[in-house]
Amino acid sequence: MRLKLKSTVLPFYLVDQVVLQFNSQYYKIPDPTGKICELTRGLDGTRSLDALLSAVTTGCTADEATTISRIAHDFVEHRLVESVDHNIPVSLTLRDQQRFSRNIDFFGSMTQATENKFSYQEKLRDAKVCVLGCGGLGTHILFDLAATGVHHLTIVDFDKIELSNLNRQILLDTRRSVFYSVIPGVTGCVHCWMAAARKHNPLFETISIASKRDDITYAAPAPAFVTLVAVTAGMMISEAVKIITQCQPPQLTNKLKEFTFDDLSTAVAETWTRRPDCEVCAVH
Repeated sequence: MRLKLKSTVLPFYLVDQVVLQFNSQYYKIPDPTGKICELTRGLDGTRSLDALLSAVTTGCTADEATTISRIAHDFVEHRLVESVDHNIPVSLTLRDQQRFSRNIDFFGSMTQATENKFSYQEKLRDAKVCVLGCGGLGTHILFDLAATGVHHLTIVDFDKIELSNLNRQILLDTRRSVFYSVIPGVTGCVHCWMAAARKHNPLFETISIASKRDDITYAAPAPAFVTLVAVTAGMMISEAVKIITQCQPPQLTNKLKEFTFDDLSTAVAETWTRRPDCEVCAVH
């Protein structure tokens, strides 16, 4: 497999050292003989790693060759190189490759040398996503889903547009938003969360009973602020991309995550597990 340095890795050839910049980090490699510079420049997609090492280590001592080989394999381990033989778009049009090039580079920064960075964008294009509710949060989510390249969107909303919606209103606390993920058949569902909340906080059950008894409909909208909605939507879309593409494990399953406007912090507010006797998600 022919390897090349990823386009997101920027090499700097300095006196007696090579510095690689990637993901806002710097990898400094001593290079008194210039061999690391030769190695890095040689990662141009024309040769396999073995062929490149054979050329670069010619005339080196055994210790020097071992060091160069170790550094080259570090490039592979730390995902700084990609295979030109594996990174071939299977079904993306040239227009999609150009339009979503930043997405593709983002996924490419995480892929191993043998993975195809284009496949993640293809998974987004082929995904079918249904958004329940097209209010303040829903509009942000729809915009971001389309921007990431999801082509198949179903929008469900029973309400009507009002003037007060235009600041991207959403039913959140004044300065706090909460969100979580549910993967059918894998994680606990909303009912599992509710059961855990009732168990851990008796007040939750008391309020729930009182709401039904007094027919509290929550018709009055809760206060909302557009920046809080935008941050929340961004986190939710990031989680959705992980679930759709499987580029990384999801981080919001079986937990309620919260973002606080006051200090811009995120924290886990509640956790739960999938209940084997759940009337909704348990296998019967």
